[in-house]
Amino acid sequence: MSAPQEKHQDQTATALAALTACIVQTLGESNPSFPPAFLKNLDDLYYRVRENHLFEVPALETLQLVRDLLKK
Repeated sequence: MSAPQEKHQDQTATALAALTACIVQTLGESNPSFPPAFLKNLDDLYYRVRENHLFEVPALETLQLVRDLLKK
């Protein structure tokens, strides 16, 4: 994969993570139990797919970025 294509994919993953975090935070404004439930499901999914090698490393990094953005 070429460097410009990798950079584009990195930017896409970062944007996807940021949008996901914004959606979760917005839903949390009207339903405070939503963000913690989402984070629990995200953590469960992350460990399940990591252990079973279901996603490539960049996909796992995107999931981790969503988690990091929501924890801040």
